[in-house]
Amino acid sequence: MATKNVRSIEEQVEDWCKTQLRSIKYYTKTESINSEIEEALRKAPSKSGGEGANYPDIKCFLETSDMRRIPVMIEVKGRKGDLIKCDKNGDICNLNKDKEPHYGNIAKYAVNGAVHYAHAILNNTESYKEVVAIGVNGYDTSIGRIYEMGVYYVSKENLFVPKKVGEYTDLSFLLPEYVNGFIKDIDKLFLTDSEIELKKIELEDDIERRLKVINQKMHDEDYGQKIDVGQRVQLITGLVMAGLGVPGKVSPLSVSDLRGDQGEKNNDGQVIMNKISDYLSEKQLPRQKIEMIEEVLRVVFIHSKLQEPKDGESALHTIYADVRQNIIPFLTGELHNIDFTGRLFNVLNEWVDVPDGAKNDVVLTPRYIT
Repeated sequence: MATKNVRSIEEQVEDWCKTQLRSIKYYTKTESINSEIEEALRKAPSKSGGEGANYPDIKCFLETSDMRRIPVMIEVKGRKGDLIKCDKNGDICNLNKDKEPHYGNIAKYAVNGAVHYAHAILNNTESYKEVVAIGVNGYDTSIGRIYEMGVYYVSKENLFVPKKVGEYTDLSFLLPEYVNGFIKDIDKLFLTDSEIELKKIELEDDIERRLKVINQKMHDEDYGQKIDVGQRVQLITGLVMAGLGVPGKVSPLSVSDLRGDQGEKNNDGQVIMNKISDYLSEKQLPRQKIEMIEEVLRVVFIHSKLQEPKDGESALHTIYADVRQNIIPFLTGELHNIDFTGRLFNVLNEWVDVPDGAKNDVVLTPRYIT
């Protein structure tokens, strides 16, 4: 009988997992672990790539005596062969050849689904920088039931690359009496120099792709109006400055700060300009330089009508929501040292008319310089 026609024992496998976790607090797929994580799972594309929410089969926290709380996402399957799908290099295969999400793998395989949930949390929360992703699979054979699992550690410090923790036959490592040993194991997991370089190139390719998507939306009027080519550079640059903030001094602009007000001092364009002004001031630039930059950016944020709301939402609000989700994460925390500048200029070469642009390639400044 073909494997795909064999009855799934997923429910029994899930019960097996829950039995092992009975001494700790865990959450089922319909229970909320907390509002921040649930919102992150809701915002991310579903396992199948649609707009539905994500529902890990089991969720819990690893909690240590020093108040470290690591979310654990467990995905369960119940057929032989459904544990994990890796590429030829042995890495979790959650992307296709075009570096787009491979939703077929994410939906079918337990580990791939768990890693998908981990990425959703890391990409869409502020509080969590590490997640444990566990895939559990079970199937019946002539000699009895077989259980198998894959345990991976995913963190921002490791540039979102899933690192296998070890070989496990049950979930006892999540129990309080064993958690400190497990934490020591995951704290030994670091990327090699070659892994770091490959991942940074992948991230740089990704941010260039995302910038091109935003550029196309500006061209196609997806933001409610077509954005003039001559304004796009200033627009993205200004939104990035507003979205970065200055740690301890200026909070990053929140999408909810752009409420579509129409007052002279409170419209979305002025709100963004205030953040930009504070950002520039804290960078201790000469006053003359700050005034020059602000004058250029006012053309976009104050005098372009992008701040005028339509149905309660301005084009600035819509564009910034895209920039906040797709661009800002590459410029903060552990991802800040990728070559954003070089890739940005690659895209800018398409946005503006550069003399002899077809003849002159952009020279990428080495990453340690940028």
